[in-house]
Amino acid sequence: MKTSFLHSFLFLLILCLPAAAQVEFTPSKPLAGQTVRFVYTPKGTPLADELTVQCQAMYYGSPDFMKLSRPKTVTLTRQGATWTGELALPEGAAGVAIAFVGSGHPVKVDNNQSVLYTAMVCDASGKPVPYAFGGLGELFRGHGYLYTVGAETNITHAISSYKQEIEMYPSSKNAYWASILFAYVEQREEGYKEKIRRETDSYVAGKKELTSRELLNLIRLSDLIGDKAKVEFYKQQAIRQEPNGAMAQQQRAIEVQAEKDITKKGSLFLAFEKDFAGSPFTWVQNLAYQMALFYADKNEFSKLKVFVSNFQKYFSDPGELNEIAWKLAEKGQELLFAEELSNKSLVLLKDQKQPENTFLGPGRNWEERKLGPYRMYMDTYAYIVEQQGRIQEAYEAYKEAIDLLPDRSNPEVNERYVLCAIKAGHVDEAKQNGEAFVKVGKGTPKIKEALRELYQKQPGTAGDADAYIAGLEAEYKAKHHEQILKSLVNEPAPAFALTDLNGNKVSLADLKGKIVVVDFWATWCGPCVASFPSMQQAQARFQSNPNVKFLFINTMEGRDESPVLTKKVAEFIQKKQYSFTVPLDFDNKVSSAYRVEGIPTKFVIDQEGSIRYRSIGFDGNPEKTITEIATVIDILSTRPISANK
Repeated sequence: MKTSFLHSFLFLLILCLPAAAQVEFTPSKPLAGQTVRFVYTPKGTPLADELTVQCQAMYYGSPDFMKLSRPKTVTLTRQGATWTGELALPEGAAGVAIAFVGSGHPVKVDNNQSVLYTAMVCDASGKPVPYAFGGLGELFRGHGYLYTVGAETNITHAISSYKQEIEMYPSSKNAYWASILFAYVEQREEGYKEKIRRETDSYVAGKKELTSRELLNLIRLSDLIGDKAKVEFYKQQAIRQEPNGAMAQQQRAIEVQAEKDITKKGSLFLAFEKDFAGSPFTWVQNLAYQMALFYADKNEFSKLKVFVSNFQKYFSDPGELNEIAWKLAEKGQELLFAEELSNKSLVLLKDQKQPENTFLGPGRNWEERKLGPYRMYMDTYAYIVEQQGRIQEAYEAYKEAIDLLPDRSNPEVNERYVLCAIKAGHVDEAKQNGEAFVKVGKGTPKIKEALRELYQKQPGTAGDADAYIAGLEAEYKAKHHEQILKSLVNEPAPAFALTDLNGNKVSLADLKGKIVVVDFWATWCGPCVASFPSMQQAQARFQSNPNVKFLFINTMEGRDESPVLTKKVAEFIQKKQYSFTVPLDFDNKVSSAYRVEGIPTKFVIDQEGSIRYRSIGFDGNPEKTITEIATVIDILSTRPISANK
């Protein structure tokens, strides 16, 4: 049954407008170009006790308007228990969304529980103007502004907003037809693929000619629902329409990336650069970076140096330069050239201005945002000069690379700093900071071993070095154990039956009575791959326990045919020499059933087939990963199941 306009309009206002009296706009239905005044009452919000409050506002409107719109900080005036401010609506704005940010640390935010506080521009009759709802849908679907104010995406709100826009202004369908279909993909309701197929066919049938933007959207949508015939059909249309356009470049770029022969690959790159010289697209720069990594992976270090030197114009991204420098540092090759690249990455980062399309989180500025990359790049530089024997210089660089807040530090950087500080003669400092890292779970086995040696060298120390380390870890381990206990869940684990790389059937039902660790991953996922050495150690710890089973379910791998993907995954596992059981989830049905939104995601399933623990991502701390998995297994092994339920 079709919902009446009035009913759906009121429903969406309930969703999108603020809770009663939290924010009052005057006028409540502003006209285009008017100044909107608002009164904010923070009582009952996270900002109730803040002494200083700022407003972060985002004007929204048509897609073209939103490309240029940026968050605006509004100064507020305190009046007793309320804060007041005003916003002048710029030309083209169809509405404004606002949230409020405190000044304390950590920064507190009131984003109306991610729904935001909004005022829509209206016409003289009080009806919202075109794009008032559609622009709001763009915000809710994942606009960078949400990150700025600590809000989360809301696909349900986005779809409701798009539908309301199209119902109110049918002509706006051209602006939002693709957005709503991409939202359906993200929502993943049953039958969404068929719905998208019908909607795209209907849209195309009503068009005499498709624009390049429409063709690109059709290619992406067809790819997302697995319609390979339509993908190829629309790709060919796009290439015929623009022989030197984005799609033509993408196809040629794929050819360059797929070539494994080093000579042929170089020739293909040169041909690509010649054919698409001066293009506004960035494929050639990305390809140059991929070529450099290819040479590094093939241990062709002299070719890498010549290539980067010859094509310096394509190497202006500090992150890419740091990655290349790190590749050389890891292998101890061309260290002077690596140092040159590392220095360049630091200079470029220092001079880097905030890009227009970059949105910062609550209470953050651009220089703070650059601090993380700066530490990473400085660690690379320190590692390079350390390998050249410049120990004191490396020590000074490592000091800049480490985070002075131990619980936020990177264990690998901590390790390099502590060991280098000892070599540089700063033993007391290394010991003090090493102990601080271990106390918060940011130490490593090498840091602990170094501390053991220092402990044993102390005059009059006859005690047990292992007991000394255990004492440092005791408080953290106790807290960590308690956190894991609190984080245990109890949800039915969706059943699955998959085939692994050896052609064996792997069924959850067949594993009932065992504790099952499930790790969802893909070969292209950097954090997944980075976590594997620690997962290998975790698996080895329980290899003699017949009641524990590890499964590394490969998912989200790509859209090639199954034999191609199987070969790709098998080659990866073989090259890394992992002794994993790898079930293959190429249609992503199992990861969807487990509501996996990002990888790696790990689950621990108990003996009765219930999910008891989940972990998303990898923070770079191998020991933490091993400890978490082992602790959950130990808890489930030693406690009666009923006690955990």
